[in-house]
Amino acid sequence: MIEELSSDFELDKSKIIGKGSWSNVYLGKQKSLNRPVAIKIMKKELMADETFIKFFHREAEALAKITDEHIVQVYYAGKHADEYFFAMEYVQGLTLAKLMGTGKKFTTDETIHVAESVAGALKTAWESPFKIIHRDIKPSNIMVAYPHDKKQGGEINLLEAKIKVMDFGLAHISRGQGESITDDKIIGTPRYISPEQGMGNKSDVRADIYSLGIIIYEMAAGKLPFESETPMGFIEHHIHKEPVTPLTFNKDIPPKLVNIILKCIRKPPEERYQTPSELLAALTALKSPVCVIETPATSSDEHSTIAIIRASDKFNGLLGKARAAIQLNDMDRAKELLIEASGEKHDSHELKKLIEEYHAGQTCKPKTDLVPVIRGLINNARLEIGAKDFEKARFILREAYFLDPCSEEIDKVRRELEQKQSGE
Repeated sequence: MIEELSSDFELDKSKIIGKGSWSNVYLGKQKSLNRPVAIKIMKKELMADETFIKFFHREAEALAKITDEHIVQVYYAGKHADEYFFAMEYVQGLTLAKLMGTGKKFTTDETIHVAESVAGALKTAWESPFKIIHRDIKPSNIMVAYPHDKKQGGEINLLEAKIKVMDFGLAHISRGQGESITDDKIIGTPRYISPEQGMGNKSDVRADIYSLGIIIYEMAAGKLPFESETPMGFIEHHIHKEPVTPLTFNKDIPPKLVNIILKCIRKPPEERYQTPSELLAALTALKSPVCVIETPATSSDEHSTIAIIRASDKFNGLLGKARAAIQLNDMDRAKELLIEASGEKHDSHELKKLIEEYHAGQTCKPKTDLVPVIRGLINNARLEIGAKDFEKARFILREAYFLDPCSEEIDKVRRELEQKQSGE
């Protein structure tokens, strides 16, 4: 039976898609936009408890204050027939906890992809004016969304999946002037709780970083750093027991990832990454593209020497700044940074993804209208190559590449430029 929750939202309570400790989630519909939504309804037996009502409203409030591609969005909150509910983005997929439960072994790239996404969500929440802390980061609160062209139930390519953080019911939301709606109690999930939360002390975003570190450890090692038969046993371990290196369980984890994991889960908060931005930068640096350069053989060498050179810190810094500018909707700044980054390393997959994100968030001309512009830039670049003004040609090609990063003609002119320069 279809139930009208408001003039714009309806649901069928036979279509339950999730169950929590104090709420259930149903598949619903937003009529005005004709789109599916997830509708969370607080359990009736908890509605007499003001604490649970506060937590329930806190989640809707926290999610309504922040917008990020890696955070499940809230569209509406209200009350219907003595039931508190809110409508939010419907994510078709499964939780990271369920994916872990299949016995899947995660590759390093998959682990970094999830960690980067969650760190990005934490960064947006923490850097918002409300300094939001999640306080319950765990695999069951991380959604792995199916790509749009895949049907639910099929196998997920984790590297293509969008990762989204949900359930901000325990979030700390600063209201300014030092006022907070936080209760200083033991809040969190024992398997992933930070030492300071376990002791009931005040916590900040470094507690979320600790919890994410435990998740990264579990994905990389295939095991948690601590085992216990009781919740209090886990909490005691987080407070007092030093974790063994994840290399104990998986010797193939890259050393730099091991260092990141162990820094995230240090006992004193001041010894961890201090902000999600710091953690995100460290994770992004792990994915520095590697270019292979073949050098000509000499009289003393029968074989070519292969030199492996990591992409510069400058390139990674440009990508990080461009990503932040896109998130802040500062598209002019994002364009400048992306053009500069394309001059550093135009064939980067990560750069191409960021350019696609830029265009997705930008009101711009249809691509067909840009064809003559791109053609004109290519012709101008060729003229500058002929005039041996290679720097100017390179700058023009950056502009062209930004408009169409997949153009074979632009790549062809780049090669012409490189050949002319090497011949000088």
